[in-house]
Amino acid sequence: MKPEIYAHAILHMIKKGETPREAITRMHKALEAKGRVGLMPHIARAFRRLALKDANKSRSLLTVARVKDEQAAREASGARDAELAVDPTLIGGWTFEDKGTLTDASWKSSLLSIYRAATRT
Repeated sequence: MKPEIYAHAILHMIKKGETPREAITRMHKALEAKGRVGLMPHIARAFRRLALKDANKSRSLLTVARVKDEQAAREASGARDAELAVDPTLIGGWTFEDKGTLTDASWKSSLLSIYRAATRT
């Protein structure tokens, strides 16, 4: 079985009220009984990815290229109370992540799409 399935099971147990320690102990015992304890590091990595993805679903993040672009980006995106992050690799524009949805109005994505179109054979 894939480590992601075990990671989903651990997350489900935690959401149902078990402490993380109890959920992992239960999973370890089940894997031990099946002789699959070697999967634990893989399950840990899969769980970390899953937990980050789950946490980002409820987060609202506005990313701008420069701090001075914040006000214009908030008005254009409608992100009134979103967290703010500055990412100089955006070149200009903004991105807005809200409840797992990404709105990309950055110059970086526009320039990359122009580059890809120009270099296509």
